[in-house]
Amino acid sequence: MSVITISRQFGAGGRTLGDMVSKKLGYAFYDDQIIQMVASEAKVSHHWVKSIEKEAGSTLLKFITRVGRKSFVERISAENGGYIDEEIYVDLLDRIITQLAKEGNAVILGRGSQFILSEFKNAYHLSAHGGG
Repeated sequence: MSVITISRQFGAGGRTLGDMVSKKLGYAFYDDQIIQMVASEAKVSHHWVKSIEKEAGSTLLKFITRVGRKSFVERISAENGGYIDEEIYVDLLDRIITQLAKEGNAVILGRGSQFILSEFKNAYHLSAHGGG
């Protein structure tokens, strides 16, 4: 059981590529469903998660380099759910994407999945970049 990640640039056709690859292999395709999963875990609306996602680039970089992270449990237990910030968003992405990879037979579009799964044994990473 493997997982394929697709990194992308805006307008490069990553969603189309992911859809085609997942159908060809019979894999599940995860894009906006990950937003729904994060929202469900944090007990917030998917609109709130999408707004956090737009601001989370610098936090994602911190996560990737493992600088100054608090544990997810420390933050969420203090908040009693129903809250999300950039750090919680990144921790939830890590947890959800890692779980999807463990379940296997998945194509995951963006959201730093290529970094989160960079050392995952059965992960294969593709890039969708616009041509010119």
